[in-house]
Amino acid sequence: MRKLDSMTLAFGTEDNFAQYEQYRQTPPLAAFKNGKRVLETIFAILSHASSVYWGALSNDSSRAEAAYDNAYSASVFEWESEYQPANNFVFVPTAAVGHLSSLSNKIPVQLYPVILSQVVRAVLRALVQSNAFFKDGVSSKAWWSSDSVSEYNNISQCLQQLYKRSATLDGDADAGVLGRSTVAQRENDFLDNAVLWPLFLLYERASLRQNASRLFYWRNDERVSSRELFFYNYASAFCVESDKASQREQRRLAMTPAKSRLNVPFSNFPAFLKTFSCPSPGTLQSRCSVWKAVH
Repeated sequence: MRKLDSMTLAFGTEDNFAQYEQYRQTPPLAAFKNGKRVLETIFAILSHASSVYWGALSNDSSRAEAAYDNAYSASVFEWESEYQPANNFVFVPTAAVGHLSSLSNKIPVQLYPVILSQVVRAVLRALVQSNAFFKDGVSSKAWWSSDSVSEYNNISQCLQQLYKRSATLDGDADAGVLGRSTVAQRENDFLDNAVLWPLFLLYERASLRQNASRLFYWRNDERVSSRELFFYNYASAFCVESDKASQREQRRLAMTPAKSRLNVPFSNFPAFLKTFSCPSPGTLQSRCSVWKAVH
């Protein structure tokens, strides 16, 4: 929890371009002595490269233009918030800020499932295994215990079984495709499942504060509850045009298709099953508990 408590969060605007670039700065580290792990050596090399990059930006104004990249410009059209592990920092992109600025001076609770989902996801990315090398306070030290590694791997393996089952139900049971996965894919699948509970809690608490939890809304001539609206709006962010061939190609490239990214976490989330009166899974093996407090 210390890592989350010490996390920095910033919202991007066109006025803080240089400030955003400074956020991306990696602190220079002293060279590691011989005998250290390969990961530490790679990090030292990247840190040195970063210090050269920022030296060009801060020490010689004539070379500053060459030091800039287009990451900030791309964020004008990017919804996903960016987590920077070396700085324990979350940057909410210009696209989200610009969209909100045209609506309100605060995020409407009805839009939490669409907009805040990306922020919560970026915050939780600090906790996945690939970022276990960084502690709070920008310290490059592993902070996971052996029990944490074991528990995370158990959850990850459990989720893989759910996604394989989803692919089979979609008629894509190619053993060669389903047996292939990457660390990035497993972490993204984990985050898709982990984000729902904290996001749902934020939505519920905000709805109670605004006396909106008992309201009903109209969706395509159908009256829906506040909780149902949460899941409908969350699902809207996954609307993409795709067919079975494109989904199969995504799986071949170790990418989880949008349909599975939505259906598996929903079927794995008790609040969704209760809201829509879905049949509960018959066995514990049918669900993977990402959060111990969720039953």
